[in-house]
Amino acid sequence: MAFQPFAQIVRVVEQIQTAARVALEPVQRIREAFAAISPEQFSAFQQAFAGLADEFRLRWDAVEKPVFRLFTKLGLTGLESHLTRSELLYVLRLSREKGNKAVLAYIFRKFKRNKYALLNRMVRGWWCVPYMNRRKKTIRAAFRR
Repeated sequence: MAFQPFAQIVRVVEQIQTAARVALEPVQRIREAFAAISPEQFSAFQQAFAGLADEFRLRWDAVEKPVFRLFTKLGLTGLESHLTRSELLYVLRLSREKGNKAVLAYIFRKFKRNKYALLNRMVRGWWCVPYMNRRKKTIRAAFRR
């Protein structure tokens, strides 16, 4: 009777060990698969992967730089990191075809979700920056206009 709580603890520990083994099994298989790759194959894989990363970065720069310039001009810097690539492409196309007012309308409509929760979270993050924290009253007054 006195050992019953300890027996329960041992059973729980055994259950945790079993769950851990099951959870780590895919990781072990991946490790074994990598171990089976020859050094030449692994080197070729690394080069191909690096090439894909470079290609992705170049394609991303072609979109990100113009969006960053546009968002800086519109006073929206930082919001671009919360949009997908297709949304960024849409913003660029919208800017070319309909102008900056259309971009602003799209962005504010997009970020209006959940009572501007994302924007509110971003603004709260500003107060961690000493420069912004000192200007808290002014910034809040500007938002109220």
